Amino acid sequence: MKDEGWVNTFETGGVTLVVTFNARTRKVRDIVMTGNNEEELMQRGNLTLTASSYIVLPVFAPEAATTLLGVRVIKRR
Repeated sequence: MKDEGWVNTFETGGVTLVVTFNARTRKVRDIVMTGNNEEELMQRGNLTLTASSYIVLPVFAPEAATTLLGVRVIKRR
């Protein structure tokens, strides 16, 4: 099928989550928590950089490589 990827936005606890998922399989591909404070986002999401089940990556603004937009969480394979 063409265009199986979908994006939904959710607000929870004052944080915006951008969730990309496969509409056919209903599996989440990644989650982006938006914000400009990486430490706070890690705490609010109960995330750790050493988790065995997921990877956390910073998301920077395309026009300003030092401006943090949020953190992206991707399942490890």
